[in-house]
Amino acid sequence: MPKDPRIKKVLVIGSGPIIIGQAAEFDYSGTQACRALKAEGIETVLLNSNPATIMTDPDVADHVYIEPMTLEVVERILEIEKPDSVLPNLGGQMGLNLSMELARSGYLDRTGIRLLACKPETIDRAEDRELFKETMEKLHQPIIPSKVVEDLDDALDFAEVIGYPVIVRPAFTMGGTGGGICEDREKLHEIATNGLRLSPIHQILVEKCISGWKEIEYEVMRDSKGNVITVCNMENLDPVGIHTGDSIVVAPSQTLSDKEYQMLRTAALDIITELGIEGGCNCQFALKPDSYDYAVIEVNPRVSRSSALASKATGYPIAKVATKIAIGYTLDEITNDVTGKTCACFEPALDYIVVKYPKWPFDKFVYADKSLGTQMMATGEVMSIGNSFEAAMMKAVSSIELGMDTLTHKPFEELTDDEIVAHLHVQDAERVFCVYEALKRGINHMQKALPKASFKNVNLVFLRAVKSPEEQRKMFKAAAIADDAFHELIPHIKVGRRESELAAELEYNMRKRGAQKTSFDTIVASGVRSALPHGVASNKVIEEGDFVTFDFGCIYDGYCSDMTRTVVMGKAAPWQKEIYEIVLAANELGEEVLFPGKTGIEVDQAVRDFIASKGYGAYFGHGLGHGVGLDIHEKPNLNKGNPDPIPVGAIVTVEPGIYLPGKGGVRIEDTVIVTEWGCERLTLVEKELMEIL
Repeated sequence: MPKDPRIKKVLVIGSGPIIIGQAAEFDYSGTQACRALKAEGIETVLLNSNPATIMTDPDVADHVYIEPMTLEVVERILEIEKPDSVLPNLGGQMGLNLSMELARSGYLDRTGIRLLACKPETIDRAEDRELFKETMEKLHQPIIPSKVVEDLDDALDFAEVIGYPVIVRPAFTMGGTGGGICEDREKLHEIATNGLRLSPIHQILVEKCISGWKEIEYEVMRDSKGNVITVCNMENLDPVGIHTGDSIVVAPSQTLSDKEYQMLRTAALDIITELGIEGGCNCQFALKPDSYDYAVIEVNPRVSRSSALASKATGYPIAKVATKIAIGYTLDEITNDVTGKTCACFEPALDYIVVKYPKWPFDKFVYADKSLGTQMMATGEVMSIGNSFEAAMMKAVSSIELGMDTLTHKPFEELTDDEIVAHLHVQDAERVFCVYEALKRGINHMQKALPKASFKNVNLVFLRAVKSPEEQRKMFKAAAIADDAFHELIPHIKVGRRESELAAELEYNMRKRGAQKTSFDTIVASGVRSALPHGVASNKVIEEGDFVTFDFGCIYDGYCSDMTRTVVMGKAAPWQKEIYEIVLAANELGEEVLFPGKTGIEVDQAVRDFIASKGYGAYFGHGLGHGVGLDIHEKPNLNKGNPDPIPVGAIVTVEPGIYLPGKGGVRIEDTVIVTEWGCERLTLVEKELMEIL
């Protein structure tokens, strides 16, 4: 349906002061809203108490009011400007709170002014804890055991019923203000008293604490016709218990299986449909790591902090689209800003990784408590984009003004292993650096939970590499899909095609078979780049005589395989045949010597020595191979840094290579499972030199 002709003048409620829990991302959303309205010829009135914002620039809105964000002020502005509508959902929680005060006071009914995008009952069902609970029960969506209370005694009584620890979440507060995790009755007494005081309606939610579950967010859009799409899904690096604004957030999610992704996506779309939200909506879920159990944490019926991240990550202007929906347009009528041709009904697809890293004030307040919880502490954030999670993470750390270029934090390097294990369980602003230090040392966090004697002569990091029969079955399936996808690609490998085209085609071949690529981009590298271990597919045109290397992984039901093959375009030159035969023999040698009990050092060295005996230097990247499982790079590693024996049931890659500067090179990689009698290949694509004629 076209724009609503009744809408001539709109009041946009801004973000209010930029404080904890009301960050500058809402300034971005409010500015987008004003510009979208003006572009449609609608007169725009803006209210915001903070002059240090873009939205309060004179050219953003037709009329700007820098006034306190109170009911009295809003009513006075409405009487002066006489707009026909109010847009409440682009300014964060402040906009929703003020619009609800307008509705409850009866002012909207008396004047006939409409709330766009969000009806008062919709806001109530999402924000009022009791109504939200009822709505989720109606949809059969699982929620955490909880109770809405309005006095302290009820909170204390309910906590005794469900058991400690519990989480307190005050209604209608910003950034989790007044909430927290309570381990005992004394702590609950303190936090509940404060939460009741800070809640505008004197109401808190007391719920069972599920700290440790994964926290997943979905940004979804809906219009008045009922069209719904998922703009982006995000995964918090920190588990449930840490406020989303304080967690490192990764988009798209990196650890969800396709079943988990689709399960939560369906839930998010069902929720926004039931609530009748028109515009953007943020749905937060908790997912139990070792099962398919999940719970709906909360729903924000507005453009949220995460919406700004999702918009910047995908290029999909959520605030702009939400504004156009609010004035009557539907998703199929709005042009996609990225393509300029398709409509906004199409869901964005990311072939890169985005990381949001929070900026805390602890470098300025050195004696402040750095503990993190359900109350937001971050005062800003950075966003980085990379071809892999690792690359994006490093970019984020180097740009957050900590004076660090890597995740290596010197104070943690000086700690003992026991001290590192102890700090892993501390929820503070430096935990990510502690986790990194533990990964570097090969420390397993479960050591804390087991007696010291249990670890004598046992390396649990490497026992983790052992895959169960069910995990092995999934990885065999992933390898089979990768094999089929590559076989289908072979007839399409031709001189004149671009590396990026073949990479996209290979990924498509995997997707249509029910799989997806790994966190690493599919690598297609030709010519002088052909042996590089992690070169990204470029727009380079493949030429006659080129070596072309295909390095790609495949995920099926959450588990990976990994494979590399090098082909030659046309008849192979003598030097090409020579190094290919050496790498092929090195690959087979690696599989022959990979017996249980062998160390990564031994296997790596045996292959290096063989290649050296042929007069060439080995090109392994970080080592001969690596573990594969839930991620494309796991323990154990086949390299000079691993003195531990490889256990039966480990699944690893063997990927020797030779690279000749200025000419190119060869890599051959297979995923294998270590058995009692040696190793067995999962990837079965032929290894003989393919000449693409």
